[in-house]
Amino acid sequence: MKSFSRNMVEEFYQDESSDSQHEAFNMKITVSGEISDITMLDAIAARFNTTRTAIVSDLIHNSVLEMYFGLSPKDRATISESADLETTNILTKKGITQTTVGYGLPQGEQTDEDMTWRGYNAICMKNDKENEDANS
Repeated sequence: MKSFSRNMVEEFYQDESSDSQHEAFNMKITVSGEISDITMLDAIAARFNTTRTAIVSDLIHNSVLEMYFGLSPKDRATISESADLETTNILTKKGITQTTVGYGLPQGEQTDEDMTWRGYNAICMKNDKENEDANS
């Protein structure tokens, strides 16, 4: 049985690893906004004992998804590839490679390119096709 102190040290290692992974897969940007919006964001962050950065990260992710799902199928396909290739370039510069199998690829194929958005596009295309079949 592990002691409380040993568990604590193991959690430190896990947190350290998570921070490294977080840094590897995140990108810092500078944004500006209306003062009243930023002060409210800060007040909300303080109320829930979190940071402005954590909230903004979630806001960006959710807003980007909503924007993405609003794109036309043609734009979704084109923009997905462009964004994935740029992500691949950035990750490669950081020394990170990932292998994807199946996620938005023809069955049995694999790639070292990022497939985040092309994977979402494959899901959207499948959903569009199922809806089209159901309505015919």
